[in-house]
Amino acid sequence: MRALDFVTIALTLAVLGCGKGVSDPVPETGQSGEVDAGKQSPKIRKGVPIVSIKTGQRVGKPMLQLTGMAKALVGKQLFLVGDRPNSKPLGVSFFADSTWMNSLGDVGRFEVDGTTLLVTNDVNATHPHVFPKAEVEIGDVVVVQAGGLEFSNTITDITEAADPKEILAAVAEAAEPIDEPEEIDGYKVVSFTQLANYQYNAPMAELSTPEAKTMMSKNKIPDTVQGFNGKKVAVRGYMEPLVVENGLVTEFIVYRDQSACCFGKVPKINEWITVKMTSDGVKPLRDVPIYFFGTLKVGAVVVDDFLVGLYEMNGDKIGGPL
Repeated sequence: MRALDFVTIALTLAVLGCGKGVSDPVPETGQSGEVDAGKQSPKIRKGVPIVSIKTGQRVGKPMLQLTGMAKALVGKQLFLVGDRPNSKPLGVSFFADSTWMNSLGDVGRFEVDGTTLLVTNDVNATHPHVFPKAEVEIGDVVVVQAGGLEFSNTITDITEAADPKEILAAVAEAAEPIDEPEEIDGYKVVSFTQLANYQYNAPMAELSTPEAKTMMSKNKIPDTVQGFNGKKVAVRGYMEPLVVENGLVTEFIVYRDQSACCFGKVPKINEWITVKMTSDGVKPLRDVPIYFFGTLKVGAVVVDDFLVGLYEMNGDKIGGPL
């Protein structure tokens, strides 16, 4: 794969942080924008405390002042669609304690600077989202800046903020356990639950910078995951074609799930695998979960001094839709 492709992919996937956070009860607001302390929403979920960028204090208390774009967002749910092909709208609700929650159950914090929304996850990865104006409307294009590149999400609808309890109940109901075999055709079945069951902080800057070196020095891939290096494995996921030749896909990304492009939910760096087929290629199969068979490589993938992944695969074949 070309170096530029790798760098672009890495920066695109790192546009928005994702993770599990914690919030104190979320106050609702009245028509005036004042916080109504008498109305409390349920706690979102337990996890790493969300901390304010500006004050360093834990988020979870009502905003003292709801003005400008903050007033336009709090108590509302925006539906946004990314600029990747086949992107689907994702709902994001904003609450008066500076937290957001999307329809996949992911949470984080937000802060407003004029028409720029600083979107942060619970491990303090922050990216600016630039709105065209403070009065948020359907059709507005939100520009996300990362690594010198720009990406866009378009607002397709605006409703009242969703109830966090209802979001989590819907997420839990939709989650179906997968009973995977231990082996298929001589390939060991490895799940993304195994591959992504650890934290790895990926620097956005070149790895030669002091900040990136410090961050990388604190990362470690578990021995259990390193043990898959060089092994023939079968991994279940979703295909995102990158290179198509004569109607066949020769290079692609395997995602853990389909939430790879929208506000507050993109894959972590250990939730995708870049695959290069050893054959002439395979037919494109998007939007359906299938098995990918090949030899897995585990370790930092570096292109042009950027970290672009942790997993590569020399692909042998793919399985059918499951």
